[in-house]
Amino acid sequence: MTPEILQKMEERRLFKNDKSHEGQKNFKELKHTVQRLCRQAENNFYDEKCKEIESLEATHNPLLYKKI
Repeated sequence: MTPEILQKMEERRLFKNDKSHEGQKNFKELKHTVQRLCRQAENNFYDEKCKEIESLEATHNPLLYKKI
């Protein structure tokens, strides 16, 4: 989780119980934004891990098996 995602989650929480049309619209937009940011952060995390494993494999480093 990045600070940006946590901030968006906090904003979303503020609109959760707002029953007005504008409040519901804001909540839905923030919900989608948080989901998108979480997916991007997860993909970036796994991309970094894969790059690290690939670089260890390329150099035949024994730490490769610990990372896997």
